Amino acid sequence: AQNLRTFFLLLALFYPLPQLAALALSALFYPLPQLAASVLSALFYPLPQLAALALSALFYPLLLEFFLRQTQMPTHLQTVRSFIDQNFEKDLSVSDMAQAAGISPSLLFRLFEKEGTTPLACLQARRIEQARRLLLKKNDTVAQVGAACGFHDRAYFCKVFCRQVGLSPMAFRRSFL
Repeated sequence: AQNLRTFFLLLALFYPLPQLAALALSALFYPLPQLAASVLSALFYPLPQLAALALSALFYPLLLEFFLRQTQMPTHLQTVRSFIDQNFEKDLSVSDMAQAAGISPSLLFRLFEKEGTTPLACLQARRIEQARRLLLKKNDTVAQVGAACGFHDRAYFCKVFCRQVGLSPMAFRRSFL
């Protein structure tokens, strides 16, 4: 509830439409069922300002869902993402990641599926993120950068890098140097 109230306060401070800011501020002081009832009554009220408020309220569930997804990521996923950040250069399996979080591999897959990805895709994305940094900061060869990021086959590293970034590692390096 406190996170929700913080969200509404931030929404009220930074959202440019006064009507949505008023909706967000009112959510700080009124229970959500009462707020929903007032928004629904505003839908049928002829004043343009209240109609705009009601229209703005249509976006409220989307904003709320996004905020809740970002702030209430299950602790298991946080643990796995942290484990990946600390061990991405190693040969990791889904079983290793699940064991780090204390859950089964099938549950790990289901949790990542809710996020729209997979554990291995998350691991690959982290490796490519690090590879981008190393390609820009060091003069290591592509094979050395790939190995430092957990890719032991240069060709596979180049294939994955190109698929995710849209450029080969050398083209990426040249475009930023």
